[in-house]
Amino acid sequence: MKKFSIVDFGNISGPAADVINNFNRIIKEFTNQIDIVRIAVKDLEPDSKPKDVSDDWITFFFDKVKNVNEDYMKEIWAKILAGGLNKPNTYTKQLLHTMSIMDTKIAKRFMKIRSSCFYSAPYIYAFVYKTNGEGIR
Repeated sequence: MKKFSIVDFGNISGPAADVINNFNRIIKEFTNQIDIVRIAVKDLEPDSKPKDVSDDWITFFFDKVKNVNEDYMKEIWAKILAGGLNKPNTYTKQLLHTMSIMDTKIAKRFMKIRSSCFYSAPYIYAFVYKTNGEGIR
């Protein structure tokens, strides 16, 4: 697995430094996107339908994941990508946007709450419980 490296040209300043900083940012964003794709490939089903996924959704997805650096969040985004390729139109852009503003702490809390819910058409039920004042961790 090839890792992309950040370029360091020493004590360069001015416009050249701006170009290098922009280049490094682009490399980091691309690396984040590639990491998520590599994880997602493991969950692709043999009958996945990537050609049925809209270009708008793919563009929106990759715009949202370019700044995801934490491994936990990359795993979640990879599951979303694999799910979206396995069964197109499963995940909306609204979900992608909501996920893009979650940090790891909030995502873990959400997962804990989600595990207390179940679906019985046409309703979703949640078991709500009060903690000892410490909140959900």
